[in-house]
Amino acid sequence: MRYLDVQKQLESEISDYSDHQLLASERMLALKFHCSRETLRKALENLRNEGKIFKNKNIGWLVNRKKINYNLQTTQSFNAYVTEQGFIPSTQIISSQITYVDTAIAQQFNSSTNDLRFIEIIRLRFINDIPVVLEYNYLPYPNFAEVLNFDLNQSLVEIIETHFALKYDTSQLWIKNSNISELAKDLLRIPPHQSAIKIERINKSKDQVIEFDIEIWRDDKVELQLDINSS
Repeated sequence: MRYLDVQKQLESEISDYSDHQLLASERMLALKFHCSRETLRKALENLRNEGKIFKNKNIGWLVNRKKINYNLQTTQSFNAYVTEQGFIPSTQIISSQITYVDTAIAQQFNSSTNDLRFIEIIRLRFINDIPVVLEYNYLPYPNFAEVLNFDLNQSLVEIIETHFALKYDTSQLWIKNSNISELAKDLLRIPPHQSAIKIERINKSKDQVIEFDIEIWRDDKVELQLDINSS
């Protein structure tokens, strides 16, 4: 297809560009590559879907090279640490519901009851309009029945600490390299050749597990940081 040829030429064109460097206007690029504006836009959209460029409505198309620095020990919300690093965050709520979970998830909560009803919140997170992480959050329904009444674009940690009088004080996490669902691949726009990073986390308050979450990150958009202090 013609737009794929233009896409390859564009990739070569921007290979030496610095992060956030502005591309030429669509009119100038179409003239340069001897193609229609429609063909050019398909090529640009493909590059955006691959996370290589992004569009600022007031400026135009810019190169996207910088990765998010994700400190695994941070208690900041996604919006806070992304904004601090100069990105523009946004969130899409995929679903928020009361559901029955499988025993593998229920067992993370060391529950003495047989109640398998949980709040499940699935959110897709973006930086500069590029999807970077798909989040699954699980909370035991009996304890957090009212959480669905809040604006889930906000930090879930802030909602729970402010309105449920619980303090996140310890976490355990696992970083895995594993297969991901077709849903995650589609939502994150992960190309066939690219992998993802899966992080599972248990959050506790006074040794009580209050939340279990799963994060699936595009591996080309994040670098993980862990600070270790010797005692």
